[in-house]
Amino acid sequence: YGSSFTNAESLTLGASVKITSGSISSDKTKRLDNIYVSPDNPYYEAEDGILYDKGKTTIIDFAATHTFENDTYFIPDTVTSIGKPIRCQTFRNYAVSTENERFSTIDGVLTDKSGTKLVSYPYGRKDKVYTVPDTIETIGESAFEGTHVEYVIFPDSLKTIESKAFQNGSLKGFDA
Repeated sequence: YGSSFTNAESLTLGASVKITSGSISSDKTKRLDNIYVSPDNPYYEAEDGILYDKGKTTIIDFAATHTFENDTYFIPDTVTSIGKPIRCQTFRNYAVSTENERFSTIDGVLTDKSGTKLVSYPYGRKDKVYTVPDTIETIGESAFEGTHVEYVIFPDSLKTIESKAFQNGSLKGFDA
């Protein structure tokens, strides 16, 4: 359905709409600024350009051009799963509720609660060089996908780089 919304700036999911495959955000929905969901929809809810499952436990999708307050996307305490990394052009930092049991941040970069897995580097950051924190043991799947980082410095603690970690990004080199 992404190809049907090429010029859409907002999207409203009605009470009976259920997405069965694909995603809302794509290269064909670059103008999408917000997502709205009927309060009567039993499957989804949306807030600040992010589409969640009902109950806000899983991030399902996002509006590509939504503007976040202070360029920061705040992950609520209810989120336990990220179905799709947020690749919104306008945010530079993650912030996580202190009550969230699964996620945390290190300098605005999303990590697991223990700080040993880098989950997602903010898509909108323009840094060319990034030094991975010393606590990180794993770079998660798609963690740097599509980002502007050209050079990454890995810590001695790094053990695993999951699939697609640097897919479609600007990576030119690394130091291990």
